[in-house]
Formats: sequence, C-alpha cells, structure tokens
Amino acid sequence: MAGQHRCDIMKHNHELSHRAVPATTEHRAAVSDLEQLPFFDLGLIPEICERVTKIGYATPTPIQREAIPLILEGHDVIGIAQTGTGKTAAFMLPLIDSLLCSPPAKRKDEPRVLVLTPTRELATQIHEATVSFAQRTGLRAVVVFGGVAQRPQEREIAKGCDILIATPGRLNDLIGQRVVSIDSVEFLVLDEADRMLDMGFLPQIKRITAHLPRDRQTLMFSATLSHDIEELARRLTNDPALIEVGGRRKPAEGITQKIYSVMRLKKPELLLKLLTELSQGEVISDGEAVPMRTLVFTRTKHDADRVAHVLSHAGMNVTKLHSDLTQSERTRALASFKAGKFDTLVATDVASRGLDIEDITHVINYEPPMSPDDYVHRVGRTARAEKTGVAITLVSPEEEPLMRDIEKRVGAEIERTIVEGYAPPPPIEMSQAERRRLKGWSRR
Repeated sequence: MAGQHRCDIMKHNHELSHRAVPATTEHRAAVSDLEQLPFFDLGLIPEICERVTKIGYATPTPIQREAIPLILEGHDVIGIAQTGTGKTAAFMLPLIDSLLCSPPAKRKDEPRVLVLTPTRELATQIHEATVSFAQRTGLRAVVVFGGVAQRPQEREIAKGCDILIATPGRLNDLIGQRVVSIDSVEFLVLDEADRMLDMGFLPQIKRITAHLPRDRQTLMFSATLSHDIEELARRLTNDPALIEVGGRRKPAEGITQKIYSVMRLKKPELLLKLLTELSQGEVISDGEAVPMRTLVFTRTKHDADRVAHVLSHAGMNVTKLHSDLTQSERTRALASFKAGKFDTLVATDVASRGLDIEDITHVINYEPPMSPDDYVHRVGRTARAEKTGVAITLVSPEEEPLMRDIEKRVGAEIERTIVEGYAPPPPIEMSQAERRRLKGWSRR
C-alpha cells in the first residue's frame, strides 16, 4: 500500500475515534483499541503509536506531552528539559508523523528533515533511535559526521534520504562539494541547542542555515539554555513556543550530589579509593541491586589518558573516550561500556552531551567543569528516565571558585565530604602586616 494512501486511512481512523457514535460495533472496537495506545491522545497517527508501544514506551514524558502536539500543529519550538527525559522522541516522533502525512520529496537524495548535533556519538544515537521509530514506514534516515571516510556516507545519501542527522563540519563539507542539497528541508532540528549556538559552532550553523528554505519549521532542544542563547535561538525561529520542563539549569531530582574536598596531587589516589569502595558495596536503584557503572569526567584529553592509565594499572576494569581517539576507537569504547564489558568509562566532555547510556549509577567529576551548564550535562548521564544516581565532584582549593559558580547556578549548596588523609590543609591565617610583606616580596 502506498505511503500516502496508508496515511489517509490512519487519519480517517484518528478522526473516527473522536466521533460521538462509531458507525459500527467493529469500528467501536477498533477505536477502543487505538485509544489504549499511550501516545494516541497527542495526535500521532496510529502506526507511530503502535510502534513506540512495541519499543516499550509506556507513557509520554512531560516534554513529549508538551512538545508533540505543538510540533504537529506546525509551531517552531524551543524545548528545555532535564537530561534523560526523552527529548529525541519529543521531536522525532511528530516529524516522522508529518513526513508520512505529506507528499514525498521530488528527489530521493534531498532530505526533508535535518537534525544537527555537536558530537559524532550523539549523531549516531539519534540515528539509531530514528531508525527504530521509522521502522516499516518506508522512510530512510542517514547519519553523517567527520573523522571517518566520506565516500560511504555519500553512497548512503544517494540511496535515499528523508531524514539527515549530521554534525555541522561534515555537513558543510558535503554541501560545498554538492554531494547533498538541503534546499528541500522542511524541518530543522538543533539538538543540544545551547552548544550548537555558542561561538564554537555558530559560524558553521549560519553557513548551513543560509542554504535552508526560509519557510521551514525549526525546533531547538537542550537541557540548559542561557538567556543570551535563547535570544539568539529566537532569531533563528519564527515566533517559537517555549517549553520549560523541570527547571532550566537544574540536575534531575533523582541525582544525589556530593563534593569531596581534596589536595590536587591526591586526586588520583582518592578516585581509586572511591571506585574501589563503590565496587565492593551494593548499588540500589528503584529498590533493586544493580551493578556499578561509573562515568568519570576529566577536563582534558591528557587527563583522561592519565586517569585511565592509573585506574587500569590498579586493576580497574576501565576504558576511555576522547576526541583524539580514532572514530573506530571511540565507537568501540562506547559500545563496550554500554554492553557492560567495562564498568568504568573515563571521558572528556565529548560524552557529556545527550548520550543515553542505561543504568549509569555514578558520575565522578575528576575536576569541576569550567561552565556550570556543562556540570548539569555531565551529572545528567545518571538518574535518567526518572531513576536515581550519584554525582561526585573532586574539588581542590584552587577549584573552589568554579564550584561556587556551579552551586549558584543550580540553586543549591552541595554536600561536602572530607576523607581523612586527602583533605587540603586549612588556609594560613596571616596578619595584615604579613600580607603586605608577602605582597612586597612577590613584586621583586
């Protein structure tokens, strides 16, 4: 059956479900079955509702319940919701619905949906989710990103591409080489919008949007969004609906946050001590004992290598992830961690954005991030989908100002713990005369 014909039948069934008296007993039973589907009352066609039910989506999350009807109605949307709340489904389900219920593109290699993401890992994850949502619909999703050969991606686009998921750098290359045209894009999505609109990505985003039709629907989603970035987002959208769920910059409620005050040189030793103690204890999540899975964040690639080496040398089951690794190494490390072959992953902020790794019990910040928003994204790797988790940050005296900024941003004072033998010495009390004398020596 042709896609448009199938869609017409689905819309007919959807309209039928809202009639006061179904035409026949058979229709009444069919409508009753449709109304039992958890996403049906959001306006999605039955085929999609049935698909997400089979995948295991029991009920829409708050961001999905707010965003899906607005997107189906054609509104531009800026969606802000805590990590792990199902933002990918919130934008992708109504977009698949819209594609199925409208005429196909004139050329099979011209995408109608463009999703831009900041990292290769997130692009891959969104692609996998999209393929699952769109199964048996006839729609085709393609993912492109740098760090790998371009030719296979070109061949995938040539086979047909309704939905293109891309990182900005590789997409600009493909546009410049005329491998892909985005002239027919009807829907633009910026995932992790705060990162996509900062100064690092903004020039590339502007080059891409210059090729897009003005008459498009634009959607932006993120867990954090400053007011400055929001203003920029509004300039790229048309009278957008703003959705805020669960606080603009706050970690999920299921996260227990802790700070360990520690001398900088003692951090590797304390990290090893904490991981050893955690691995020997029992982790309880939702009333059940679960294996410990820890994500350790470092600020630099060098630190990630060094910390992973220290932990591995001590016998810990650890792997690492950062941007200096080849794409095959990054893919293998992430897949192995997801599969449970390693219980600890040491990573830079390349792993802080959007990655949905199930059942991470602990996030440990080896150093606090430079940006409070990055802290929210990091700790959001645990306690996803309304589960619970623990976020620990190791803070040396010189990093206290960063931590105070984070506490101010999240609106809470985080519990501080001192472990005997690791705590920094108390500050030296000096008289004014001693301070002046020390200041004078520093100028010599």
